[in-house]
Amino acid sequence: MTDDLSVDDLRRRLPASDPLVPGRVHEVLSGVADDAEVLTYDVPARSFADVVRRGYAQDEPNLLPLVEPLGPLGDALVLVCQVESGSEIVTVLLRAADRVFLSATAYDRSAITRSPDRPRKETP
Repeated sequence: MTDDLSVDDLRRRLPASDPLVPGRVHEVLSGVADDAEVLTYDVPARSFADVVRRGYAQDEPNLLPLVEPLGPLGDALVLVCQVESGSEIVTVLLRAADRVFLSATAYDRSAITRSPDRPRKETP
């Protein structure tokens, strides 16, 4: 299930002062138009946390605080909300059942340094 949320909805759901909301999240969202697209999708909390930890944590450790609050939720659904602004992307996690804020992060994709791909064996 996906939801129609506006950037303004996200701004109102973010706690003004919370260690789980980096200041950059507020800065990026304040510069985005109210009618900007918000990509939303539901995903089980445990699955999302596992994917982030296994697939992204090494190259993007700033994502770890995003998934830390998900442990107690088990397989309950989380609403992932993403907003792009230039090279930056904000991700906000809400509990899907009641839209309660869980965590958020912002990162600049142009600053991410990924490990180079390892050479692959060619098959004859």
